[in-house]
Amino acid sequence: MAFSPDSSTPDETSTSRFCDHRHVVMAPFAGGTANKWNIESPLIDFIPGLSSCHIADFPRKLIESYNASDEFVRFILKAFSCVKKADWILVNSFYELESRVYDAMQMLGYPIYGIGPLMKMESESNSLGSECLDWLSQQKPASVIYVAFGSLAKLKTKDMESLALGLQASGLPFLWVIPLESISAMNNSGFASPNGFRDWIASLGLGFITSWAPQREVLGHSAVGAFVSHCGWNSVMESLCEAVPIVACPQGADQIGNARTIAEHLKVGVEIKREDDGSFTKESVQRAIKEIMKNEEARKRIAHLKQVIRDSTTWGSSYFNITKFIDYLFQLHCPCHS
Repeated sequence: MAFSPDSSTPDETSTSRFCDHRHVVMAPFAGGTANKWNIESPLIDFIPGLSSCHIADFPRKLIESYNASDEFVRFILKAFSCVKKADWILVNSFYELESRVYDAMQMLGYPIYGIGPLMKMESESNSLGSECLDWLSQQKPASVIYVAFGSLAKLKTKDMESLALGLQASGLPFLWVIPLESISAMNNSGFASPNGFRDWIASLGLGFITSWAPQREVLGHSAVGAFVSHCGWNSVMESLCEAVPIVACPQGADQIGNARTIAEHLKVGVEIKREDDGSFTKESVQRAIKEIMKNEEARKRIAHLKQVIRDSTTWGSSYFNITKFIDYLFQLHCPCHS
């Protein structure tokens, strides 16, 4: 979020200017491989503060069909032009996670401050989702694979089938959050004929499916051993807060870069191997789950990050930054405040 106390043009009626901010957007790669998932793209190793990455790690819409008149591209460009004018850039992250990026951007004149993760550090009991929590309580510690793709990401039916078969092949218990429309699509596909997808899952004796779950409470449950996620940023933050390693299965937008960060830089997860068309197989799902469940180093790393988050949000960098911003707001509207 970018904030500036004054409008810079006479026709702006708002006294504050805000725009969402998460990632640096690169120019597109016109490589002629718009429909390929595993794009062979140039290595980017010259951006201050940013670890080496590939253009293919950035949002697909920008690298596949860049058009300056495209509504999405125009939105991104406008957002970043606002960022340049901001007095404060507040990010749902924390300094210790991306210190090189914060340092580099501040050296370039961007007033960027991490104030995250923006969520409660302790889980609270909730009557909603009690069935899945009761089911979790019947499982062994760190044995359950939690599967959820957020409220917007939707898997194709083919990928749903591969994921279901991969979970089955893992032999591990799993809790899978599936939207009702996706369950209907699976029923209509004939994959689980004749009794339907819910009954097929039940027949495995391994899984529990639900259309909604209290994610923070689920991730904080002792039975959960890994999180199969689309790697939306909120889900990533929640997983770090609860020290649950991630099996990354990004669908688009910033999720691809987030997944690379999780698997290659932070090393607190693995990514499901994809085919060129973006699909994945039963075998790739099974392999990724097996790898993360035996990866003790990833568990140590993410447990350390959980403690870093606690320190940052209590008396550390995020606490200091949000306190500083609140004090700035008081000074802005009440100069006598100190």
